[in-house]
Amino acid sequence: MPVPDSFQTARLEGERIAPAHLPDLRILHRDPKVMAGLGGVRSYAETARYLARNSSHWDTHGFGIWMLHPKGGQNWIGRIVLRWLSTGTIDDVEIGFAFLPIYWGQGLATEAAEFCLGVAQAELELRTLIGVTTPENLASQRVLGKLGLRYESEVMVEQTRCLLQRIRWSLCLMAPGKRRPLLLTSLTNNQRRDTLSKHLDDCSHPGVPTGRRLHRARAGRRRGVLPRGRVTGLSHATARVPGERCAHPLPFPRTHQPARLPL
Repeated sequence: MPVPDSFQTARLEGERIAPAHLPDLRILHRDPKVMAGLGGVRSYAETARYLARNSSHWDTHGFGIWMLHPKGGQNWIGRIVLRWLSTGTIDDVEIGFAFLPIYWGQGLATEAAEFCLGVAQAELELRTLIGVTTPENLASQRVLGKLGLRYESEVMVEQTRCLLQRIRWSLCLMAPGKRRPLLLTSLTNNQRRDTLSKHLDDCSHPGVPTGRRLHRARAGRRRGVLPRGRVTGLSHATARVPGERCAHPLPFPRTHQPARLPL
């Protein structure tokens, strides 16, 4: 599904980056406070190359940078980023943001980033999303943490030591007749069980146990009554009660210790 060129949130409007944004991007890149955690102030030529590179990213991948201004206003106040980041150890889509200092501390970065998180899940159907910050950029790390991205490792990006945070969507189910998958962000075991059970009840796949039967099967397995069935945790495992075969396998992607988010 195509990613929108423009969007609106409660307080912001975003627009796909274009050559006309060069003067506004230049203001952002000349601010030492903004660029302290982004590699330092950039010259006019560096900003022009940045604009050309990210415009090309939009043409190639169908998503990238949106320039942001207040809803109903005309002044550009920042940008939000959703793009591929490829280094020696990374090849994932990253989320990023930058705002003029006067707009810091108002929750605008979180608001814009939540839109990008929705695009990553619904339109791009990603299984994981990363954020990269310098160790000193605590404010951006807190925003990423609110979105569910958890610290994973230290990485080198453009010869700069950075912290990598990641979120993994641990379950992907496609309901019959739906064009978009149901992507479940990292949940507790009980939340995942309840959501999966409800989804199975709604889907009514032939041979798939209902939520109640699935719960009984798991309870029996814990008591040692039933043999261990592949219900969760394996790629393309089949959710079933022993003796019943599911005609439509449900994909369960392999994951590493997913982050936890409240419902």
